[in-house]
Amino acid sequence: MAASLKDLGNLVEQVFDDEADYDEVRARLDTYLAAHPGEAEAYRLRARLLEGGYEVISACVDWLAAARLDPSDRDSALKGLRIQYRWAHALAEEQLGLNEEDGEEVDEDEEEEEDYEPDPRLEALTLQIKNETIASLRTLAAAHAADAPFTLQLLSTMENMALESAWLPYEFILSALAANPTHAGLLKAEAKFIAHSASGWLESEQIPAGFFEDANGTRYHAATVMQALDAIAAVPGLADEGELLDLQAGLLRSLSRYEAAAAAYAQAAVAWDRAAAAATDEEERESLTDSAEESRREAEQCAGGRRAVQEGQLAAMREAAAKLKEMRGRFPEMGNAGDDAELEALCGQWEQQQEDQDAGPDAEQLAELSGMAEKIADQVVGLLSFDPVELVPQDAAKLPGGVNPWFAEIAPALLECGLQLQTGFDNPWNTRMLKAQCQGQLWSDAAGSVALTAETVKTLQLVRIFSELEDGTLLLTAANRGKSMFSSGPRVDVLSLDPDIPLADMLRLHQARLARTLAAHQGSRAQPLNTLERMATVETHLRKFGVAFRLEQGITEVEVLGMHVFHHKAFFALIRDAVDKRLAPLR
Repeated sequence: MAASLKDLGNLVEQVFDDEADYDEVRARLDTYLAAHPGEAEAYRLRARLLEGGYEVISACVDWLAAARLDPSDRDSALKGLRIQYRWAHALAEEQLGLNEEDGEEVDEDEEEEEDYEPDPRLEALTLQIKNETIASLRTLAAAHAADAPFTLQLLSTMENMALESAWLPYEFILSALAANPTHAGLLKAEAKFIAHSASGWLESEQIPAGFFEDANGTRYHAATVMQALDAIAAVPGLADEGELLDLQAGLLRSLSRYEAAAAAYAQAAVAWDRAAAAATDEEERESLTDSAEESRREAEQCAGGRRAVQEGQLAAMREAAAKLKEMRGRFPEMGNAGDDAELEALCGQWEQQQEDQDAGPDAEQLAELSGMAEKIADQVVGLLSFDPVELVPQDAAKLPGGVNPWFAEIAPALLECGLQLQTGFDNPWNTRMLKAQCQGQLWSDAAGSVALTAETVKTLQLVRIFSELEDGTLLLTAANRGKSMFSSGPRVDVLSLDPDIPLADMLRLHQARLARTLAAHQGSRAQPLNTLERMATVETHLRKFGVAFRLEQGITEVEVLGMHVFHHKAFFALIRDAVDKRLAPLR
């Protein structure tokens, strides 16, 4: 008698309970699908069985087959796409037949000795599979942007995909917030994303502009830290969100605001306790209780101020070094005694560095800091301009060296995102300042609500994306992380992205930002920015906002943090006074 779907489902459960044979149940599913190739539920059952049996490639094929047969089955689509991205390399090998050894046994030692030469076909197909997966995720996200719970499920799935597109989750969060502006879960997801994007280990040895480094060596983008704190504070029901409160406390701690960090950690502990009391699963309750205890320890440490935090960090470093030394004693192949001495020396250097910072600059260091402050203050105030921005049409035929080839390189991505080239232009102010001919292009979408300026001079290249609302709100998206520490003030809503972000991703992020902003400003519309005249007006607004901010605030501590000067407190006082002195005649 042929098995029914219900019978097959029971058999799959029995396999997971070790009450049925895996191969026999798989064979029965194969037989059923051969007779019922359009049955989505059968593909789901086999996919679940195959994934449980670690046949993930075959499981991926079945999950996606189920989703194709049943377009309402978003769960299967997500499961298939997750495997497709994470296992893209293996899928590419499978398609190219590169994972078969023609039945010959391979000598692993001999294989390791051979130099690895990447197969360009394999690399290209792997990239193609990943790009197709991203495109499918975008299609899913766009089709169901109004369904906030699904977006949260999508984001949860993406956390386990090891995505190379770091900003893709934020694109989806913004698009969903455009349809659900006040959804608490989405606001929480946004705050978490911004908080995590504020910190990270950067590859460059030198700390880039706009970043600072805490005592642990973690680097933070100063402006994004402040944006994250604002986003966390705006989450409804924050008092019940232990994870967000811990993130808030960690950011405050990175800013050396220990009293505020201690209070946030204490609130997090209370939130974790409440969640633990409500948990019905014992394992979950234990995990939540552990989180509460960790938050309490952090709160106690931060309550002791900078010195207590330093002592705690040094103790953790020495404990880690001792454990590593112990492991080397048990496993001699793990390094040598010289490594232990090096670790101890690093602990001593770190301790001395903290003591030097606590002691403040000596006379020689103070003089050096003062000179630096005066020089930077000259630059900050010297760059202020009260004149309107002038943009003039540029005739490509009259450019001595012709149009810079960089414009041809970026054009395909702009066209793919629906932008059209409006005109070439020159910014005479930039040309004069940089003493070299600048070239620029203005691109915009059909409505003019999104405008992109691409400018280049010498080896410099700058892409910025603008939108302006009727109420004067100015959105600016730029891949300028690590290139500047200065702010244009609160009138300009800036998103600073990593310099290596693909241009198409940058555009999609801006479009999602605009949709979300319009949803939050009911009745407002984006002003058209598809002419040089309008673009010059927006650039003038940007300049005026920056000047007004500088005249009102001088230079801010967040901007100075991004200069990553060792004796920050002393330097901030010096540069603040130097800037104020130069601004006084202009105020």
